[in-house]
Amino acid sequence: MMVLVLCLTIIFMVIITLICSPLFYETTLYIGSPCSFRSTIHWFGRFFYYDWTYTYGKQPHSSSRLGWKKREMQAPSIQLKTAPEQSFKTEDILKDLEREDTGLSYKDIKDAAPRHSKQSDSHFFWWKPLITSQTFITAFCIFLGRLLYHSRIRRLSLEGTLGLSRPHETGILAGALYAIIPANIRTLHFNFIEERYDCTFHAAGHIYPAALIFYTAAFLLSSPVRCILLQWHKTRKEEDHG
Repeated sequence: MMVLVLCLTIIFMVIITLICSPLFYETTLYIGSPCSFRSTIHWFGRFFYYDWTYTYGKQPHSSSRLGWKKREMQAPSIQLKTAPEQSFKTEDILKDLEREDTGLSYKDIKDAAPRHSKQSDSHFFWWKPLITSQTFITAFCIFLGRLLYHSRIRRLSLEGTLGLSRPHETGILAGALYAIIPANIRTLHFNFIEERYDCTFHAAGHIYPAALIFYTAAFLLSSPVRCILLQWHKTRKEEDHG
């Protein structure tokens, strides 16, 4: 009995240690020629590591590591198949025209088509009034606000040169950035003369999995979400039993 209690205690302590270890994330976006994006996530002292990179015009590349095992992945290239060449003959064209003359008209097809009923919309989209209600929107905004506050970015920087197609648009963007994040754009220069995109956006921070679990559980147990889940279970039950 003591051995079982000791094993359960150790497992519980390991789980608490894992979910209380911060999950670090880092994102870099380069706006230039070509545009590129990179996102990195690592957790528990890089025991888990995931990296995803994409450059415009190239295949995405990702790599992950769990413990000592590293895995490289690359999206398969997509090859478009060209349609086979068709030889048009006079006999085939005449047969097609004859088939069209004796075929169904648009009116016949429209009359034979099933009527669209509002009842079918209410059956398939029963969740619309629930997610557009004030209670659900309030609960979702509280959930999203908690996540954004807890996972707020610890490091944020914009550097390089940025110029939009019109000078007043560049001025509006510059004013908005200086009003929101003035300390993070000290190395960002605005070009009011010509259009230029040569800047880098970098953001990094961390979040605790325990907080994610707690806030998600509180959101799922809220009254509007429970109503949606109960209605979904009722709808699935009616569909299964006809």
